[in-house]
Amino acid sequence: MEKIFRVSNKLATSPAFYQSSLNLGSFKTSSLDTHFTHTVPALEALIATFTIGGYALQREYGLSDVGYFFPHLVPAAVGPLETENALVRPMLFWPITSEWGHPDLSHALMAVQRYARSERIAALFGGEKDLKNAVLQMDCYIDWNSWLMVESLRGAGEPAEYLRSQYPDILFEYRPNFMFEPLSGVMPLMEHLWTMAGSTSTNHLNGWVLDQNLAQRYVDMGPQKRKEFFARFALYVQKEQATIYSSWSRFPPRASWPAGLNELMKSIMLREQNH
Repeated sequence: MEKIFRVSNKLATSPAFYQSSLNLGSFKTSSLDTHFTHTVPALEALIATFTIGGYALQREYGLSDVGYFFPHLVPAAVGPLETENALVRPMLFWPITSEWGHPDLSHALMAVQRYARSERIAALFGGEKDLKNAVLQMDCYIDWNSWLMVESLRGAGEPAEYLRSQYPDILFEYRPNFMFEPLSGVMPLMEHLWTMAGSTSTNHLNGWVLDQNLAQRYVDMGPQKRKEFFARFALYVQKEQATIYSSWSRFPPRASWPAGLNELMKSIMLREQNH
């Protein structure tokens, strides 16, 4: 997938694509079938990777399996005049420009457009809705990792030291899509991550984050601190979704958070209000 992804920036500067790409700079489409710029290889590699990751998340040890896709650092797929200065980011963090023909669709809907008609995919996932929810969960899992890494880098301690030494100058920002949908589609993943945060069993954080060496830095933190970390992520999700739905003049669908997580979220909000 990484090799396919890297083809896009090579195509961007080739004579066959260069001028046509410049003419299509801000062009957007609502269908993968009409996406025909140099970013096609990168986008198809990302859609396939997220579909595979979404399938892995439905399996018993799926979180650990998704970790095999990380870090795979790549220069972002960008426009023909930007390839020499493209920022390097993990491939899972969707490092592709939103222009140059990038479809105006969520990651999940792109996966549905590309694969929902496949009998093999239908057999693996069970149907279009299941495929969509699986990719939404993959989207949520990457956002959890992005949020945790960015928040860790803002602080001190072992997680921050590890990230700075292991990934100097690497950006972990990510733009998720799952918040545009009811959170019921990603709640199985959220419940699983919440349970893992509070577990004390052997290897209990295996898959909690993409980088297992980073996960080990959270082992000594203790379950209560990890649970608070995850509750803050859930609050961020809740706030971002409310902002999105407010822009549509709508209320977001009610989310059924696990009881313990919901109580901790309320406790954190009350604590912050009193300060």
